[in-house]
Amino acid sequence: MPGSLFDAARGCLDAATPEAKVAATFEAAAAFERGELAVPGDAAPPEPIRMPGRPPR
Repeated sequence: MPGSLFDAARGCLDAATPEAKVAATFEAAAAFERGELAVPGDAAPPEPIRMPGRPPR
């Protein structure tokens, strides 16, 4: 999961099910702890938080 912390956070929020959100959050936390997720000093501001992913009906 190399990339930015912002991209990883977006992936966690966009996950469609609670189980997928939890799994993505744990994966992102582990990647951040390993130093794989950067927070670039010149990064654009994060996008506003929109409606989270939801299971299909």
